[in-house]
Amino acid sequence: MLSHPVNCLGFPITFDGKSVCFVIDNELYTAEPGFQNEPYEKNSSISPNALKILITDPTCFDDEYPKKTHWGHPPVGRVVEIATAVKVKALHLF
Repeated sequence: MLSHPVNCLGFPITFDGKSVCFVIDNELYTAEPGFQNEPYEKNSSISPNALKILITDPTCFDDEYPKKTHWGHPPVGRVVEIATAVKVKALHLF
């Protein structure tokens, strides 16, 4: 389960020790009950060096985020921060 006002799931696809992670509709800062708030490196079974591609959908820049909380989407800066922490090889934002 992801952090979104409507139920959403994120999932990894792993083959031969390499993973693609498809995570859309996931607000990373929400502190509301029932929302998942742990970053990708804690709430997935993907080892940091195995994640090759992360596909996700930030919908605002960091300075716009305070006006868009609870929409179910993260700001770009937070996505880049997490992708860097888990050593993503390719980050695809849409």
